[in-house]
Amino acid sequence: MTFKRVIVHPMYQDFHTTPRIYFMGEYNDHQQLINVFNHTHQKLKPIEGTYQWELLDHSVVYFVEEDSKFPRKTM
Repeated sequence: MTFKRVIVHPMYQDFHTTPRIYFMGEYNDHQQLINVFNHTHQKLKPIEGTYQWELLDHSVVYFVEEDSKFPRKTM
């Protein structure tokens, strides 16, 4: 299992005008993103077939992409 910072973009907002937001991504041994956690350690739920993740308590949807500048860390 590895952890890596991911970049998230709130859906339905212009990606180029909103500041970058970083959450923590958890990857399995095959380097597939399996969990995303926000800065308050709330777990986001993936939306099947997309790169979108939903924060259930707040009904906020994010587009998630890998941050290539941040190395993966094994735990």
